[in-house]
Amino acid sequence: MPNNKNNNLWKLIEDPGVNEKDFKDAQIPNTPLPYILPSTVLWWRMLPLLWLVIAWLFLNNLFVAVADYWLLESIGHGEVFWINLNMILKLTIPTFIIFAGLTILPAYLYAIDKQTRKFLIHLGILIGLIAAYSISDYYLQFLMLQGSSFDIKDPIFNNDISFYVFTLPNIWTVWTYAFIAFLISSVISIWCAYHTCKEKFKKHLWSIIGVVGTPYTRFTLIVCGLLLALNTWLRRYDVLWKDNSDSSIPTGAEYIDVNGLF
Repeated sequence: MPNNKNNNLWKLIEDPGVNEKDFKDAQIPNTPLPYILPSTVLWWRMLPLLWLVIAWLFLNNLFVAVADYWLLESIGHGEVFWINLNMILKLTIPTFIIFAGLTILPAYLYAIDKQTRKFLIHLGILIGLIAAYSISDYYLQFLMLQGSSFDIKDPIFNNDISFYVFTLPNIWTVWTYAFIAFLISSVISIWCAYHTCKEKFKKHLWSIIGVVGTPYTRFTLIVCGLLLALNTWLRRYDVLWKDNSDSSIPTGAEYIDVNGLF
């Protein structure tokens, strides 16, 4: 219960016409101010929901896999199921290890508190499971790596057409997942570095680059840069199906694309 002095103060606020001399000893109520919870506390409350979503997705895939197995066995092609499952495992297990490892690794490279480190471990496992679940949809594409040659070569790069049908799409898939994995790791590394030295930024904001630019952060950003360079190099193959309608070539390379300086 508030004391009499505080009651008098509220009366003064509600009725300014009251004589102030009667409330000269009034005090402001001792009420704590509202505050924002730390980000790790807020994210912790989201983890159970994320785990439920992941569990639902994997259970859904499990039921689909059982149905596929029953169907293929019933028509005498059970070996097809095991070939598909083998490729899925070859894709999902390394993807989970890479994504989870690159996400969790910064938690042990910086002097962060145990709660934040535990949160990053859970986050890494979740990201790894999501990435593994996502790449499992490409198992048919990777099975086509065993496709035979077309014995027809393109006129510019002299590659067999099978390279563009079976190999190049998989290279792009691997590139995409590798870039996302290192980009996530670099962002978490920057966040961990900031989290350990955030008090310094209040006084020396200009030092943020030096503090977050740790060796591991630089390493991940260099890898991202190299992957972007590889992206540019791989895009040269796009010239084979480039739209050159302005040069009277609906699809394919024009003269300057083949003989130009660059």
